[in-house]
Amino acid sequence: NRGYLKAQVKPQLEVDSSNNNAMITFVVNQGPLISVDTIILSGNKHVHSRVLTRELEFGKGDTLTTRKIRLSEQNLYRTNLFNFAQIEPVIESDSLKDSAAYKSSFPIKVMVRQADFFRIEGGVGYGTADGPRASLRTSYANVFQIGHSLTFNGKYSAKLQNAEVIYEVPWFLALPLQFNS
Repeated sequence: NRGYLKAQVKPQLEVDSSNNNAMITFVVNQGPLISVDTIILSGNKHVHSRVLTRELEFGKGDTLTTRKIRLSEQNLYRTNLFNFAQIEPVIESDSLKDSAAYKSSFPIKVMVRQADFFRIEGGVGYGTADGPRASLRTSYANVFQIGHSLTFNGKYSAKLQNAEVIYEVPWFLALPLQFNS
């Protein structure tokens, strides 16, 4: 939780069978304090890289903690642009053996797998008040490759016919913004 993501705890067991005693000693190797050097984006094909970096809770020079990793992964999932997100530091095993490396900057790898951007939903039914009815909703979630979405809603029944176009911007002055017509 404080940035020592590669800490290792190894138990050592000593048994004294003549006195019916056992002693367990935990040896803690805290490892290096991990700070962010560069951010490596992996698996991103059709989303602009600034969309990913905007959702990260850390930047170059920050101490990387499990909380920042968890929040960043949640932010990436919340965009609905990715169905997999994993963040981890890239550390060679030689770096961990060096006891002098108490604070080190490491590259951080952000791995994502893109979700399907296109969605379509439809429905048909019959109601005693409306008679036959149908609905259609289709959307594309990565307009201009920056995470904007465009949605068309249409509903039809004997009493009601409507169509709606929705354009959503996930970030505008740090707030989500939606235009309906």
